[in-house]
Amino acid sequence: MAHDSPALSPARNASSWLRGVGRVSASLAVITTFAFLAPAAADAATYPPGPAGSGNLSQWRANPHTVVADCAIGPVGRRVLVVGDSITSRTKDVLTSTLTAAGWSVCIDSQPGQPTWYALDNFKTDGSFPAYVDVIVMATGSNDIFDPTRLAAQVQRARTYAGTRPMLWVNVFVHRSGANASYRSHDLLNSAKVNRLLVNRYGWRFVTATVDWSGVLTRRPARQATHLVDGVHTTVTGGAVRSALIAQSLAPYLPEPTDEGDPLQR
Repeated sequence: MAHDSPALSPARNASSWLRGVGRVSASLAVITTFAFLAPAAADAATYPPGPAGSGNLSQWRANPHTVVADCAIGPVGRRVLVVGDSITSRTKDVLTSTLTAAGWSVCIDSQPGQPTWYALDNFKTDGSFPAYVDVIVMATGSNDIFDPTRLAAQVQRARTYAGTRPMLWVNVFVHRSGANASYRSHDLLNSAKVNRLLVNRYGWRFVTATVDWSGVLTRRPARQATHLVDGVHTTVTGGAVRSALIAQSLAPYLPEPTDEGDPLQR
């Protein structure tokens, strides 16, 4: 069932993926941060306390919303949009540099604490991801563990916004070190529910490929201590590894290099 979200605040409408950014001068790259507030009652009505055992999703609307729109002026075929939450916000610099080194022109849209439906609401006005984007990476889901049942409709919604373009999804690992034992146990269970949704018979119809961040942390559990600071967010090492994993997963979607500049290939 599709989720009806509340009307966007003026600040969020203003940031509705910088719809004019596609018309930005080729000499201009845009980096913008927005912060905004919404009444607590709207939060409670929109995303009620989750039944999944991980507690409640905390207030997130006042957190800074970051938009990096550099890819709007990038080469066709090499423009990637990463939509994320606090993990993406905290690793924005290393993610951008890693993907740039891999041959991508990078756009980022992230806000700490946001669930997937709210991340997609930023594109609601146009009903699609920006037309100039070639590939989409969804790096949300960590905040959907509080009620994983809501995510299925948002995966389908993201596919609608992506159209026929490749859409990768970074799976999740949440095991909050500061939470009580019951929450921590349910964090793992609910992370698994989110991840199964991305690859089961429902999810594979909409998700082009999954970036297996959870696998990196679970196949060798010792990495959870070296790659995470709190059971969710990355250390410097973890941020570099996660960024490299995203770049590796994106590699098949880079266009083939041309030989136009090589006189021996003419």
